[in-house]
Amino acid sequence: MLRHLIFTVISLLISSNHAFIKVHHPRSWQRSLVDTRTSRNISSAAPPVPQMLSSSSPFTGEATGITNISLRKRRGISVSVEYKPFSSDTTSTDCELLSQELRKISKTSSIFAADVQIISDLAKEQKTAKGNFPGPCPVIFNGRIEDANGAIERGADAVVVDACDIDSPQIKKVDIICRVSSADQVRTLLATGFKHAFLLPGTLEDDELAAILEVLPEEALVLASLTCMQDDSAEVSRGKELSRMTAGPSGATAKISGLLIEGACVGDAEDVPYTSFVVESIGKKSSSVFRMSGLTGAANGHFGSELSGGNASAKW
Repeated sequence: MLRHLIFTVISLLISSNHAFIKVHHPRSWQRSLVDTRTSRNISSAAPPVPQMLSSSSPFTGEATGITNISLRKRRGISVSVEYKPFSSDTTSTDCELLSQELRKISKTSSIFAADVQIISDLAKEQKTAKGNFPGPCPVIFNGRIEDANGAIERGADAVVVDACDIDSPQIKKVDIICRVSSADQVRTLLATGFKHAFLLPGTLEDDELAAILEVLPEEALVLASLTCMQDDSAEVSRGKELSRMTAGPSGATAKISGLLIEGACVGDAEDVPYTSFVVESIGKKSSSVFRMSGLTGAANGHFGSELSGGNASAKW
């Protein structure tokens, strides 16, 4: 009888131990790690979160910010556009629709705007593309420094500032792109420790641009601006020249990584056809001319030589 009782107790203990092991099986523990990884950083294999660039967070040229990632291409040159509505009656719906079309159809690298409300509308729409293809493109504020803080709060990924405003408290904790137009300005900025991203006028003479590139660090993000809808689509041919621009005789390796087409979008039906034309044409070897009419031409003071019943047409 006692022997039977001892055997029964031992059997119960073994069964209980098996149940405990089953509940706490290593695979179950691994599954719990996977389930909670999104809310708790407990997996050492999780990728690091990209950090934004700022004047207090030195830019190294690595993929550490959405602006840097989007405006650098492995091949060719990136093309961004500025949205500058001709009419003050532009609605949030107008902005969000254009934002979607510039991302999906025109495939622009980023969108610049000087109005805080437009920045807000663009940023709101771009966020909806997170996790999709194509993903969000950066929204960059290039307006008054006094409005920079409002633009940042509304979702701007970066701000464009003049060299004299580089240390403004308005632009902390956001990507900074500094306007420069001479090698001396660059040297002054480098002396302050800023070496992150620069916007040059693409209309400078080649020797002036080469002199600037010669003093820029290799890791700097360099953009060049061009006016939209020039005669005979000169912005396209100049963009191609800039994409091949190299530094001076010192052998420096800084180069122009992207273009900004200023005033490319004004709020009419030609915005998307024109930006699509520019993005594609700058990457092509053959010459291209955009034929247009309508509000875009009126706003920019340029009409194509071929008007067809008020409808835009493009020669690819």
